[in-house]
Amino acid sequence: MMRLRRTPLLVAFSLLASAVAVSASAATAYAECAWVLWGQGAERGNLVAVAFGGWNSRDDCERERVRKEQTITTAPPLLFTCLPDTVDPRGPKGK
Repeated sequence: MMRLRRTPLLVAFSLLASAVAVSASAATAYAECAWVLWGQGAERGNLVAVAFGGWNSRDDCERERVRKEQTITTAPPLLFTCLPDTVDPRGPKGK
C-alpha cells in the first residue's frame, strides 16, 4: 500500500529531474544562476527536494514555478518554490 503512494512521487521527480539534466546534471544547470526552482515532496516521512533549474531573475523563476504548478499533478502533491542560489532546502552538507 505504501509503495503505491510513493511511486507517483518518485516518477514525477525522475521525469522532471531528467528534463532539467539535459546537458549534464541538475547541479550544473543552476551553477551560475541567482534563483533556483526547487520541487519538494514527502517520501517515507522525509522531505525530498530536487532542483529543477536556475534563472537569472526571481521573476523568471516564479513564471516557471507557476507553469510547473499548473502542469504537474501528482499524489502526493509537489511543492514548488524559488529560492536564492545560496539557499539549499536540503540543509547543510556534512563533511
